[in-house]
Amino acid sequence: MLRRRSLGLALWALGACGQVPVDDDDGLLEEAVQVCPKGMMTRGIDVSHWDGTIDWALVKGDNVEFAFMKATEGNTFVDSQYATNWGKSAGAGVIRSAYHFFRPAIDPIAQANHFIQVAGVPLPGDLPPTMDLEVTDNLSDAEVHTRALQFLQRVEELTGRIPILYTSARFLGTIRNMSAGLDRYVLWVVDWHIGRMCPDVPSPPWMDWVFWQYSNLGKIAGIAPNTDVDLNHFNGSLDDLRKFTGTRSSGDGGDGGRDGGSDLLAPAADLSTTPTGAAPPQGCTCAVASRKAPPPLALLLALLLIVGALRNRGA
Repeated sequence: MLRRRSLGLALWALGACGQVPVDDDDGLLEEAVQVCPKGMMTRGIDVSHWDGTIDWALVKGDNVEFAFMKATEGNTFVDSQYATNWGKSAGAGVIRSAYHFFRPAIDPIAQANHFIQVAGVPLPGDLPPTMDLEVTDNLSDAEVHTRALQFLQRVEELTGRIPILYTSARFLGTIRNMSAGLDRYVLWVVDWHIGRMCPDVPSPPWMDWVFWQYSNLGKIAGIAPNTDVDLNHFNGSLDDLRKFTGTRSSGDGGDGGRDGGSDLLAPAADLSTTPTGAAPPQGCTCAVASRKAPPPLALLLALLLIVGALRNRGA
């Protein structure tokens, strides 16, 4: 028992902050680094026709500052609520982004063209267009990777904005060789672990994140009470979010580029009751230079624990 406990502590030290692959509840292998809250945060949601008719004035009044809304899927589907959501959210003062549910089995260029034809080019004050990457359509890893990049590159070419990429460590952990080229794109990470204070960031290619979908069980004013809503946070204040969109705020010019919030690492677990702009609990920011190189103190602790375990074994 003592030997197993010591070796377990050693493995914990080596694996602290997501340094090693972790098995999730479904037995899938994910490679991730946990990045904890750091600074201010701003709450948002994401919606589609499944959320019904939305009263955006009430949504805004519930401390929701931004929203991702489904526009398209594949190369023909258009969300029936997209046009209404797009117009009325802006009228209520909610910062917005259109997203596309990507189908790897369908021509990525045709999908990108369809997406932007429906969603249009984002204006100053809008978030960049977004790609939802969460299925493989039974294609090979290489095909999914290649087609995802083709879609992202085409969207950037059509809009002049670097797209946001919605995905998770869990999904990318099932796809090998998916890292090359993806770190160019803004990460909207998905992590619904109950009680998790720090989301898992797919590593490689990212060591931080910009948006975090932390729950799919939210309740928001203006959306039917029996509807569960996806909840998100931006990794900074409302001013930071406005700068990220390219909008001037608080006497400070916005750059609107990929790095608008890259030095800000925010949100925490289920923060649906945390006021917008409040500072989350501070914790370990577990981003590191490489998942293959544990921090020196963690490595030293692991070695000491292993030595102790071996001595106990020989006693």
